[in-house]
Amino acid sequence: SMKYFEDFIENVTELNMTSVSKMSKTVIAQGLKRAVRMTNISLRYIATDELVFALSAAAASNDINDQVTTNPLRLVDISFSSDVTDASVEILVNEAVNLERCNLRGNRRISGWCYNQVPIYLSRRQNKSDKKMKKFSAKDDDKIERKRRKGDNIFFFTA
Repeated sequence: SMKYFEDFIENVTELNMTSVSKMSKTVIAQGLKRAVRMTNISLRYIATDELVFALSAAAASNDINDQVTTNPLRLVDISFSSDVTDASVEILVNEAVNLERCNLRGNRRISGWCYNQVPIYLSRRQNKSDKKMKKFSAKDDDKIERKRRKGDNIFFFTA
């Protein structure tokens, strides 16, 4: 089933894997590494650092059928997942250069700093014309309250 999933996911642009429980995380991760055409993905309730790192690897790849291109990933929902940390989110945000929204709601292992700063960073990067912004850092350099989260990072999938 792993080979089938890897071949399948390579051409998928939108995928909702919310609450998927009958598939091993290893199989999902292997497939996500090849998700180079993905624009929208939901890994709600099931995301782990391993899955986010795999998605980041696909986002870092700019080789689709020998054509150099920018990864199209725009929307990621990894909300309410207990095994996602700042480290994987930082890599995803930096590798997925077209990322517009990343739903981090309900992830208890994500710091308040990262939760609050990701949407601000993505919005600023989207509005920059040169795309040469400083890389996102999940580190709390300004010693702002780490536990406090401002509002909900609202997230919509469009049909």
